[in-house]
Amino acid sequence: MLYAFLAALVPYIVVVDPICAAPLYVSITSGYPSGKRRAVALDAFLAATLILISFAVFGGVILDYFGISLEALEIGGGILMLMMSLEMVKEGEKPRGRKRTAEEIGEAAIVPLAIPLLAGPGAITLTMIMVEKYGLLPVILAIVAVMLITLVILLTAERTLRLLGVKGAMALTRVAGLLLAALAVQYILEGITGWYLTHMV
Repeated sequence: MLYAFLAALVPYIVVVDPICAAPLYVSITSGYPSGKRRAVALDAFLAATLILISFAVFGGVILDYFGISLEALEIGGGILMLMMSLEMVKEGEKPRGRKRTAEEIGEAAIVPLAIPLLAGPGAITLTMIMVEKYGLLPVILAIVAVMLITLVILLTAERTLRLLGVKGAMALTRVAGLLLAALAVQYILEGITGWYLTHMV
C-alpha cells in the first residue's frame, strides 16, 4: 500500500505542479482581504480534489456517458485557460478598473484554478491510468496528499501578495497570464495531436 501510494504521489506532484498555480492565485486574489483569499484557496482545493476523486471512481463511465474524449477535454480546457490568460494580460497592462464581485472571484476558484489548472486533462488522464495500475485507495490517498500540498502553497502565497504591492501584482498578473496562455496552447496542441493520431492514423 505504501509503495503504491508513493508511486502514485510522485507523478501527481509533477503533473499537478502546485507551484505553477501560485502566481495565478496571487494575481486573481490581488486586492482582496485575507479571508476571501483563503476561501478561494480552500474552494479550489475542494473542487480539484472532488473532481479527481470522481474521475478515479467513475472516470471511464463519465466520459463514455457524455461521449467526451480525452482529446476533447484537453482542447476545451485549453480554450478556457486561453480566455482567462488574455483577460489577465489586459489587467496587467493597466490599473484594475473595478474589483471582481464575490461571485466572480468564487468562480475563479473553480475555473481556471481547480479546473483545468489543478485538475486538468493531464491530471485526469493520470488518475485513470494510476487506478488501473495501483488500485483505487492508493490513488485517492495520493490525490488528497497532493491537493493538501497545493493548499499549503496557495495559503502561503498571501505573504508574496503583501510584498508585491499594486505594481508588483500588475506585473505578476501579466507574467502569469503569459504562462497560462502558453500552457493553454500546449493543452490544445496535445488534444489536436491526440485526436489526429487516434482518428487519422
